[in-house]
Amino acid sequence: MVAYLLQVSLCWLIFYLLYYVWLSKETFFNMNRWYLLSTLVLGLLIPLLPSPFSTTVQENDWVTVYVAGFNQGLEMLEVTVTAPAVVENSFDWYALLKFIYWGGVAFTGFRFLSGLWRIGSMYWKAEHIRIGDFRVALTNEAHLPFSFFRVIFKSKLGSFNAFEEEKITDHELAHVRGWHTIDVLLVELAGIFLWCSPPIYLYRRSLRMVHEYIADSAAIRTGQKKQYGHLLIRQSQSGLQLALANHFIQSQLKKRIIMMTKTRSRRQAFLKYLPVIPILVVALVVFSNWEAVASDPIDFLNSDPIAAVEATDLQTTSSDFDPKELMKEMRALLAKTKNLEANEANNKLELALLSKFALLHEKWSNKYPEHQKEIQAVAQKVAEENMVFLKFGEGKIQDIYDRFGALKYSRKQGQMSPSPEKSDVIKLKPEGSPYVLINEEPAPADWKSQLDPESIESVDVLKGEAALNLYGEKAKDGAIRIYTKDYVLSGSKKELPRFPGCEELTDGEERAKCAQRNLLEYVMANIRYPEDYKKYNVQGTVVASYVVDKEGQIKDVRILRSIGAGFDREVERVLTGMPTQIPGRVDGQPAEIEMKLPIKFKATQEDVAENPGLPTPQVIISKIQAGESSPLYVLDGEVVTEKAVQALNPEDIEKIDVLKDKQAVTEYGNNAVDGVVRIFTKGRQYDVAPVFKSCTEVEKTAQDACSKRSFLESIYKNIRYPASARQAGVQGMVVVKYTIGKDGKLEDTYVVRGIDEAVDKEVLRVIRELPDWKPAQKDGQPVAVDMVLPVQFRLEGADGTSRVKDAASKQPEAREVKGKLVDEVVVVGYGNSTPAKEKEIFKLVEEMPRFPGCEDAGLGEKERKACADKSLVEYVYKQINYPAVARKNGVEGMVVVGFVVNTDGTISNAKVLRDIGAGCGDEALRVVNSMNKNGIRWIPGNHEGKTVPVQFNLPVRFKLGSGEAKTPDLEERVVTGYGKEGQPKEIFKVVEEMPRFPGCEGAGLGADEKKACADKNMLEYLYQQLQYPEIARKNDVEGMVVVGFVINTDGTVSDAKVLRDIGANCGDEALRVINTMNEKGIRWVPGRQGGKAVAVQFNLPVRFKLGDEGLKKEPTTIRVDGPNTTPALNNLELHNFKAAPNPTKGQINLRFQAEPAPVNIRIMSANGQVIYQQQLPQFNGSFDEQIDLSDAPKGTLYLSIQQGEKLHSSTIVLQ
Repeated sequence: MVAYLLQVSLCWLIFYLLYYVWLSKETFFNMNRWYLLSTLVLGLLIPLLPSPFSTTVQENDWVTVYVAGFNQGLEMLEVTVTAPAVVENSFDWYALLKFIYWGGVAFTGFRFLSGLWRIGSMYWKAEHIRIGDFRVALTNEAHLPFSFFRVIFKSKLGSFNAFEEEKITDHELAHVRGWHTIDVLLVELAGIFLWCSPPIYLYRRSLRMVHEYIADSAAIRTGQKKQYGHLLIRQSQSGLQLALANHFIQSQLKKRIIMMTKTRSRRQAFLKYLPVIPILVVALVVFSNWEAVASDPIDFLNSDPIAAVEATDLQTTSSDFDPKELMKEMRALLAKTKNLEANEANNKLELALLSKFALLHEKWSNKYPEHQKEIQAVAQKVAEENMVFLKFGEGKIQDIYDRFGALKYSRKQGQMSPSPEKSDVIKLKPEGSPYVLINEEPAPADWKSQLDPESIESVDVLKGEAALNLYGEKAKDGAIRIYTKDYVLSGSKKELPRFPGCEELTDGEERAKCAQRNLLEYVMANIRYPEDYKKYNVQGTVVASYVVDKEGQIKDVRILRSIGAGFDREVERVLTGMPTQIPGRVDGQPAEIEMKLPIKFKATQEDVAENPGLPTPQVIISKIQAGESSPLYVLDGEVVTEKAVQALNPEDIEKIDVLKDKQAVTEYGNNAVDGVVRIFTKGRQYDVAPVFKSCTEVEKTAQDACSKRSFLESIYKNIRYPASARQAGVQGMVVVKYTIGKDGKLEDTYVVRGIDEAVDKEVLRVIRELPDWKPAQKDGQPVAVDMVLPVQFRLEGADGTSRVKDAASKQPEAREVKGKLVDEVVVVGYGNSTPAKEKEIFKLVEEMPRFPGCEDAGLGEKERKACADKSLVEYVYKQINYPAVARKNGVEGMVVVGFVVNTDGTISNAKVLRDIGAGCGDEALRVVNSMNKNGIRWIPGNHEGKTVPVQFNLPVRFKLGSGEAKTPDLEERVVTGYGKEGQPKEIFKVVEEMPRFPGCEGAGLGADEKKACADKNMLEYLYQQLQYPEIARKNDVEGMVVVGFVINTDGTVSDAKVLRDIGANCGDEALRVINTMNEKGIRWVPGRQGGKAVAVQFNLPVRFKLGDEGLKKEPTTIRVDGPNTTPALNNLELHNFKAAPNPTKGQINLRFQAEPAPVNIRIMSANGQVIYQQQLPQFNGSFDEQIDLSDAPKGTLYLSIQQGEKLHSSTIVLQ
């Protein structure tokens, strides 16, 4: 499948590059269309076509179904476990790729069906009008005109003049008459199953563009290209297209206009299409299927199949060594052995193909002796792909086994006997004398004449090691065990246990075969070649026995023959884990029966005989001195026990050093009198551990213990339980990570897991005040070492008992941090000075806690509470941010944070009680926890005349603006409470009619005139009120301040806040002016949505700038020049003004007419960033251009058109 996808993609890429470079610029649009369609289909078919140069392999198409007349006994099966090459990562990447591929198919298929469903639903809801040979569907939805098969869809909501209607109809009729919908569906269907092929998207885009070229050509046959081009521009950014339809508007508008105005290609250019033919032929040869194909069949019943196969020429097709060619031939041979029915003819065919496989390997090895290893690797890979296993000897394939370990080909035996027919009973080869047993007893010499074939129940054929393991030398030529139907063991008829899963079969013989197959598949699927032995070619047969009891359970697993402890454990694991069996029976009653199972472990690279001298992996530490001795073991710089060394994996050891006598004592002291064994692992951080400063003079063996002890003593001596944490009941584990650098100094100290700001700071303080260490060493050089220290803070109750779990239960959390773990430190607190009684947390008190700042004696209780609520809301508004991931994914909703307001006004135990995900809960929790850091102390709750800790829950609502995601400067923050005011009102960001500054409600003014007048009045009011802060003027502070506020349905202003500040009191001054509007009785004309007055979020940028330059910003940007203000600009009247579409997704067409005088056009974001600017000193009185705003920040943009002292302004909403 992967090869096919790659071949298709490569075909398409070559065809498309030819089109793009050679043909795409020509105006033979119909020829280009058919080229794209034909090469798209050919790219799918060529890899499936047989190559005209493929090799042929004769095969038999005459099949006979045959079931052998005996089966192997279940209790003596032989399983061969083959160890593949060592693989560093056993993760099934192919399965992951398949999952990703089919997931992509499902996703693209769902999109395709959704598109069809939407078009179908629009069709059935529409009003239909038949015009000639096509149909017009008039819908009630807002969309651009489009066609689908023979139907043209138009919206009743669209408003087009007669010229536009005519051109749109001509355009869509070209799509209908050209059956372009079929092209679109063909590409979409191909894209479903080849979504991962990049060329399919190139084909899709180019084919749609060719469709538009054809339709545009039909629409401009009568001329009027310029007017038609303007029509395309005006409709290009509606964002109302459907994926599966032929739209009047598609992307790449510039290319369409160029093609409309381009001179038609000359007829001679048609010759460019001629080179396509030889390129297609080359692609057919290169990318067609080169696998072997079948030719005339041979009747294998009437001819010698081995001779027929061997007659095939075995020569390679290239004069140089090409492993890919060998792999292709070998795969073709083994592919023919799959799915063969069990009959004599197919057995001969299988043997012949395997013989040819072995001969092919031998011939290539003889022809290319210098590449024998590569040839063997190719054969091994192909064999593993087809679940057969090879045994090599003397550089040749000696034996071939199937997936169940059955010998299918042997070089020594030449030709294997096919499965015997029932009438043959058993075929014995003339050479050798197998050991025969009938009913578990040695058979008499004349057993053949005495045994009735009809009385045979089952036959076991044992070969090689399997026979020798059980019966010794007398079975050197193999063993045959025959059981008759009337076989009685101790006077009882015996029925062997069976592996489950075959109970639905009624035929006893078939059921036994099925159970045998299930057992083999279970063992093969679950057993693993021990890693420690695999790479050393340790192999052999493990013989195990087990008992199946009366309930079918496995017990008494014993190893009868072992080749190593690792293999024994693996066999025991697999057998013990077998599912419940169908129990055996004696005289019809369940009985315990012992079974035997030989399992062969076999290396795949080469025979052990061809790899002499490879050691069996084990860690052996010999005695250094004669007699009783106990050497000192040092593992990666730390003293360990001998048991710890024995538990090491040999693969993890990099090197071992042995120190004796004086050298050992000199380096490690008197504990090393019996010598030192130093073991270094591959992944170690250091050879010598870092040493605490006070321990550098002690013996080397005691330095590690001394360092730990001195380090912990220093921590305990200096650390304190912060009073605020004790009073707030804060307890838990802090995990800190730090690095002991190459110079012994501590660096990169930080908290990995914290519980409270004061506690975290205390731990960091103590760590940072520690003295320098003697650095760790690796390979004789100082190295930096990461250290991890868990510190448990625990409060004790009045009775001295801990109020938290045992500290050891917390330590695993520290172990998850990568670094050397230091012993845990436990810090116990007892309140102020004596063990404190655990505080009671109140939920309902006589006087609830309040946010500070409203303690004016003149305020009543009600006013004080309202003031505190407002202050809390303002604090949250100022601190909180809308998480980017939540904004991007449109996550909205309410988060509830709970915390305790303590008796000293601090907060503690803050946690998220209700979350909506996407980081919203974490953000709300951060804001709450910042109160202590910012020095905010609440007015604590009061109950029965005493201050008490109170549980407080704060709901925070996250809500995005209507129709757009928020930019960082314009994030909406809605903090909700559940007092008398109830749920928060809905605040709109974009509405049908935006709010206006009052004073321009004259009946004779149009909408644009009212807006211009309102902007002018607002500017004049702001200029009159704003003062340049003295501190800002003295320090030359300039820049933009953005103030956000809500214009309510009654025209009042609320929730004013500074969204962007430049300091020096500039933000406060702008905020003061906004807040004075209500005091001065100014009531805005509220915004309206759906005919109703609604609350609207309004953002006002105010630029503070020193100097005497004239005002050059749009009306909504105020510039204050020191204490003197500049008068507002006069309104610039524009004719035929249009900025559409608005709202837009990126492209906007700006058109207007004005006096022929210099013009400056500018588009700015809310924070003052210039998005677009164009100065026209030679303005001729008319402007009509397409402007790209796709890189601008989403939200409201401000358009200003200035001509002398006159200014026109308007807003653009970028979605």
